[in-house]
Amino acid sequence: MLASAQAQPSLVLHKVQASGVKVVNVPGGESLSAIDNKVAVIAEALGKTAAGDALRQQLQQQIAAIPTQPVAKRVLFILSHGGMNTLVAGQHTAADGAIRAAGLQNAMQGFDHYRAMSQEGVAASQADLVVISADGLKGMGGEAGLWKLPGLAQTPGGRHKQLLTIDDMALLGFGPRTPQAIIALRNKAEQLP
Repeated sequence: MLASAQAQPSLVLHKVQASGVKVVNVPGGESLSAIDNKVAVIAEALGKTAAGDALRQQLQQQIAAIPTQPVAKRVLFILSHGGMNTLVAGQHTAADGAIRAAGLQNAMQGFDHYRAMSQEGVAASQADLVVISADGLKGMGGEAGLWKLPGLAQTPGGRHKQLLTIDDMALLGFGPRTPQAIIALRNKAEQLP
């Protein structure tokens, strides 16, 4: 059984392991360097090291293609899933790691993790670009609902309706699809006025 190391400690996983099932903990991480380690651990667990090595090489090439020169654009990542409060990504989050990997700035500074969205905080962020998952945007009623969120109209991104809708698992999962998602984020930021 493959399990995220982030699921630890887990009584259920301990019980599964005690019943004789091999449990392989796949390391987490919110940086591009974590991808290589995840692929290596999974490939070894599945007995597919050659395929894993080929995938790792392909991903290393994609990661090397991500521009490293910083772009002075501030990105606001909004996390919104049905029935929960709308949150913004602070520092030390997967969203923060993806934003920084793209050479951009997380617009929300001064706090760790995800936090409830406040009008004052969003306005002060002066975000140039708003990033949200396709499901999150749909749950808000589309772009019309998004731009009504408190504080967004006071940001450059809100005034100019600068939005990137993403596949959250691709961008935040730090797996095989993450390098391409980060390149898409970077490309969008480079197109901003």
